[in-house]
Amino acid sequence: MFLSLASVLSLGMAFGPVCRSPSAMRARQVRCAIEPPPNQENKEESNVPSLKDRILPANLVEGSEASADFVTQVPTGIVTRGENKNAVLPAWAEEGPVFRRAEFWDNRSATLAEVVNVLGRFESTSEWSERSFFIEVDPKFAKKEVEDNSWTRKRFEMAQRFGMVERVAMQQNLADLPFTNEKLAASLGKSVEEFNELPVSRAAIDVVYDALVESKSSLLQPDVLMTRKNGWINEDGSLNEIAFRLGLYKARGLVIFSWFLLGKGNFVWILVGVQFLHDARPDLFPTPKDLDLFKIFAVI
Repeated sequence: MFLSLASVLSLGMAFGPVCRSPSAMRARQVRCAIEPPPNQENKEESNVPSLKDRILPANLVEGSEASADFVTQVPTGIVTRGENKNAVLPAWAEEGPVFRRAEFWDNRSATLAEVVNVLGRFESTSEWSERSFFIEVDPKFAKKEVEDNSWTRKRFEMAQRFGMVERVAMQQNLADLPFTNEKLAASLGKSVEEFNELPVSRAAIDVVYDALVESKSSLLQPDVLMTRKNGWINEDGSLNEIAFRLGLYKARGLVIFSWFLLGKGNFVWILVGVQFLHDARPDLFPTPKDLDLFKIFAVI
């Protein structure tokens, strides 16, 4: 079946951010405890686990080509300073529209307040673009779809050579920056202090970065990133939701188009249909990921 690019993009827009009630949002949240491997030191003296303590089995990382016994060192979950990794949002931050990843099958999402919480923590990419956490990857996985490859020193040095910033640098550093944008906070009727108490999740960072990069890419030029971010802010300091959503629509459209380009477009309709049912009735229908549909996709 051949679809035009316009049709593909319209498909992406059809499955854009939706509004949900706080109760529905709470019902679909997934919390999981992640334990370090037996041979890794567990720093019990600190309430905040180090980056190396936050690990996830590779078979739970979407798209991973690692072997079943491989364990990634990629940081995961809530990564804000001074909180425990089971922190939850206050009721006011659960209100309003919900934004999903560009990879529409990913069931992680961010509320409007969480998006604002990310955007209000930096005025320049230089505030978070340097990173000090690196992962050593076995050479046999160097060219595979293993998320650890984004965290290597080699990837960081490549980004520096080309003058680009990395998604993983934002994941590592943003939560340690204070929220400072008073107008952005006031647009939701809150103060800077209230936003500084709000947890910063990796899901929120990824949603914002998807819209900034307008794809699922990991690298972007700093000036382009800041131009797009500044273009989302209205004159009164509030977030222009339409402009922000447009970035997500572009990203989602490119993701869908790439699936058709790879010759697996027919299966996309199954994923889209299941995701549509989940969005309509999350209490009745699980997500494509929950149904393990990606195991089918891997062999077709």
